[in-house]
Amino acid sequence: NIHTRTGSIVIRETISNIEKELPDQKFIRIHRSFIVSLAALDSYTNEHLEVAGKALPISRSYKSTVLAQLEKWAME
Repeated sequence: NIHTRTGSIVIRETISNIEKELPDQKFIRIHRSFIVSLAALDSYTNEHLEVAGKALPISRSYKSTVLAQLEKWAME
């Protein structure tokens, strides 16, 4: 499922393939099930991101990469 501001779209593609097509500067993978647009990001902690009022978990395997990217993004 791809969730947008206007609705959801169901596609038959792996998240890894979708991730390869998205620009690294605008999207970040935070979990094996979630890729988030940095433009949609409301806030974040070491444990989760908040997007549109929903908390999305940052998995242990992505945590160090995600936090480094978010710190870099916040400084820009």
